[in-house]
Amino acid sequence: MVGNGPAFEAPQGLAVETTGQVLVVDATLQVLLRVDPVSGHRTVLSSTTMGHGPSFLFPFGIALEATGQILVLDSRGITRVDPLSGDRMVVSNISVGSGPLWHNAGGLAIEATGQILVTERDALPLVPGGLFRVDAHNGNRALISR
Repeated sequence: MVGNGPAFEAPQGLAVETTGQVLVVDATLQVLLRVDPVSGHRTVLSSTTMGHGPSFLFPFGIALEATGQILVLDSRGITRVDPLSGDRMVVSNISVGSGPLWHNAGGLAIEATGQILVTERDALPLVPGGLFRVDAHNGNRALISR
C-alpha cells in the first residue's frame, strides 16, 4: 500500500483542490478523503464521524465550487461540504429544492456561473437520460436537455 490512512474500497469521483490536494469519494466507505499527491497519505475529511450534517449514501461524484466548497453527488442528491470542518449541508434532493429530480445520476459539474449540472443515465425503461441544472443557492432543479 502506498501512503497511510484509510485504504480505498470503492473510490469513485475525484477533484483537485487549488492546493494540489486530491479529493476522493469512496462509495463503500461512504466518506470524502483528502489525499496528499506526494506521500499518498489519506485523511478522512467528511464522514458519519467527521463533520456534522447528513451522511453520504454511496457517494460517486464530486466537484469544487469557486469558493472552495466541495459538492458531493450521492444516491440521494447533492451535498455541500466545508473543506475545513467537513460539515455537510444538503443542496438539493427530494426534500430540498423544487423541480424534476433525476433518478439515476451520473455526473456532476459546475458552470462558470456557479450553477450545478447533473447528468442522468437511463432513468427508467424507455426514459432516456438527461441533463439537469441545479440552482446552487436554493436547490431548485430544471431539466435542460433530454
